[in-house]
Amino acid sequence: MRPVCRHVRTVISTASVMVSRQPDDTVDLVDGHGQQDLIDAAKSCGVDSFVYTSFSGGIDREFPFRNAKRDVERYLRGSGLPFTILRPTFYMEVWLTPISGFDYVNRRATVYGTGHNKISWLSFYDVARFALMCIDNADARNGTFELGGPEALSPLDVVRIFERAAGGSFEVDFVSEQAVSDEQASGENSWSRSVAGLRRCYADGDVVDMREIRERFPMPMTSVRDHATRVLAH
Repeated sequence: MRPVCRHVRTVISTASVMVSRQPDDTVDLVDGHGQQDLIDAAKSCGVDSFVYTSFSGGIDREFPFRNAKRDVERYLRGSGLPFTILRPTFYMEVWLTPISGFDYVNRRATVYGTGHNKISWLSFYDVARFALMCIDNADARNGTFELGGPEALSPLDVVRIFERAAGGSFEVDFVSEQAVSDEQASGENSWSRSVAGLRRCYADGDVVDMREIRERFPMPMTSVRDHATRVLAH
């Protein structure tokens, strides 16, 4: 990785197997040691700062993806590189799309858990904008930022927003917390156990208070209604 880090001022790393897994990729090779190798390469090439996209501190059950993220955070803090760690909660563009069972095209939604625990649904476009704001920003240097969207909504609240935007009702399929826990325990590899672990944390909910961060880093943020309007238009 050293050749691609030469003459680079800032590295922003979002690499992960969770959505873009290729053959033979594992959580450890990409999200774990792969990230640590990139940190080493950046340091050896004199990179000025490293922006790492982890995930919310509220996503804190034991599973391979979570463990890799936290290990990389610790590794980066101890590397001597100036850093910024971003901790976004659940992305709308992943969890409120067909890839995760939220099939708005066919008006059917999979909900993990009871559907009542709130999540501060976040757009990854907003995380990208925030990452750019952190470059050359002394207030972001060696900081860790918990990131959420503009409002906390339960999955059932989200379904109702999509129903209003689509002009019709959705069929909702519930997956119990126990079923997701069983799926995690029986997962055949680190990727499947991590997907189940994330689903279990989704069932727990994750509310992120963004008031202080938005005062320090003013920027418009995408609401679930904005997301629903955008995806249903296509």
